Amino acid sequence: MNRLIKAEWYRIRHSTGLMTWIIVICIILFIMPAMTDIHFYEKTVSQNLIILSDVTTTFGMIFTVVLISICIGISYQNKIAYYEVMHGHDICDILFSKLIVYVSMMMAGVAVPYGIFLMVIAWKNGMGELDKIPLRIILFLIIYIHVCVTAVLLTTSLRHIAAAGVVFLRFELEGLSALIPVIISEFTEIKSKTADRILEWFVTSQYAKILGGKIDNHIIVSVIFSFLLEFVLWFTLSYIGMKKKKYR
Repeated sequence: MNRLIKAEWYRIRHSTGLMTWIIVICIILFIMPAMTDIHFYEKTVSQNLIILSDVTTTFGMIFTVVLISICIGISYQNKIAYYEVMHGHDICDILFSKLIVYVSMMMAGVAVPYGIFLMVIAWKNGMGELDKIPLRIILFLIIYIHVCVTAVLLTTSLRHIAAAGVVFLRFELEGLSALIPVIISEFTEIKSKTADRILEWFVTSQYAKILGGKIDNHIIVSVIFSFLLEFVLWFTLSYIGMKKKKYR
């Protein structure tokens, strides 16, 4: 697997303009909260988490998944990725090598700078009114890893540059999930509270709840198990497609 990881990093570093775009996108994602509220440096950690929620549920998530999908999709577009299977590498090693590279890349480029920023804000302005802030940050990282993992495995499932569009739609359409409680409550006998619990299984709603709402056992379970379920789904589809050598 080490050779696959090194090869993936080499391809990213030497692909025309790819590393430049990665750096630019990471910088944009980092400064987005400042663009949302220019006085962010005067606010507490709690207030900055709410600002971060507004950003991550829209542009941040979309930028991340499309960037990852394009990076992987290019290797399928150029037929380079096919040789990984043809050379006899274990399929699980191939998939996990991509997961390690792209998840760690986005964590280092986005999550780590945010973490340093929040530590500085905590020292300067305090934690603010929100409770369980360390737990909120841990859950936020799990959600962000969920987003990155889904982008990687959905792309390896489709094995085409067009996967970037599919990944975009998968998360963009999740924005419509906010209508679910309204629809369920309007046309069924299910209470609004139950409908809200269903909504917590969607990534977009998880971001908003974790960074600004009430933390309870249900949201924790939803964050963890929604991640595991989607991981198993796309990993299985990727594995089957590579095993049967279903390439375009």
